[in-house]
Amino acid sequence: MTVRWLLAFLLALMGFALHAQHADLTVKVEHVRTAQGIVRIALYDNPRFFTKEKGIYDRGARKARQPVTSFRFRVHPGRCYALVSYHDRNHNGKFDRNFIGYPQEPMGFSNNAAPSIIRLSPPTFDEAKVCIRHDTTIVIRLKEY
Repeated sequence: MTVRWLLAFLLALMGFALHAQHADLTVKVEHVRTAQGIVRIALYDNPRFFTKEKGIYDRGARKARQPVTSFRFRVHPGRCYALVSYHDRNHNGKFDRNFIGYPQEPMGFSNNAAPSIIRLSPPTFDEAKVCIRHDTTIVIRLKEY
């Protein structure tokens, strides 16, 4: 009987330890102006590859919902992440820009960090980063540039 109790205790303890290794990061993408298209989001954990395709840690895509489209990611507490989202209105799977590189679709970053329109570059990882300690909800506001 004692061995069963000990085994049950150890299994419960292992389950608790495994649960504590992850946290939920809920992202509410606001200012979705139309239900047409897809809202896309990318999660990065490496400053060196922020906003680059090969650096994506996790991603999501959902049918656009006005005025907010939500996403949930499983992340590691104690780490920092940066996110970028855009509303792919024409559902072509890419972020559209005009001939000089200005965005043609609404976009946003975690911490609502602003891109440099003059330099035509995104904010830095440090400007957009969100450090996770436990389950967290953040808001990204899409903007048109």
